[in-house]
Amino acid sequence: MLSTYAKHSDILFEQLPKGVFLTVKDHKGNVNTMTISWGHIGIVWNLPVFIVYVKTSRYTHELMSNATDFTVNVPKEGTLKQALKIAGEVSGNKTDKFEKGNITLGESRQVKTPIIKECQLQYECSIIYKQSQNPQEMMKDVVNKHYPDDHHHVVFYGKIVDTYLTKEAI
Repeated sequence: MLSTYAKHSDILFEQLPKGVFLTVKDHKGNVNTMTISWGHIGIVWNLPVFIVYVKTSRYTHELMSNATDFTVNVPKEGTLKQALKIAGEVSGNKTDKFEKGNITLGESRQVKTPIIKECQLQYECSIIYKQSQNPQEMMKDVVNKHYPDDHHHVVFYGKIVDTYLTKEAI
């Protein structure tokens, strides 16, 4: 599995600072996506993992807390800029981001959460661990800069169960 998930990591790392989609489907069937620009892949407990950060104030956090998996959907460079903007600025609790951003859900291969068809690279992940950040363990300038509203991140570790290029988006 290591070579499979790492094979396309150059695409991920080129696009991640510009934004990728974190998509989740909770146990009630609610689906949402949001733009993330923090995250990483690696090996934890001898497993390939994708680690994502979601603020407690986000609707996505509510869904992730009641989900077993998620997908990370990586657009081809220079595409889906408006959809990324919408997914990062609009709450999925109040707006259908998929319709507004003109993006389409597709069936994933291994998990319940769908993928975004227009994205070129897909990571399907099963949640294996989550942990709330402790602001008392952070440097004060980090807390002041990133958490003035006291809404911290929860770190979700997802075992990468599949990763692939989507033919329709290439």
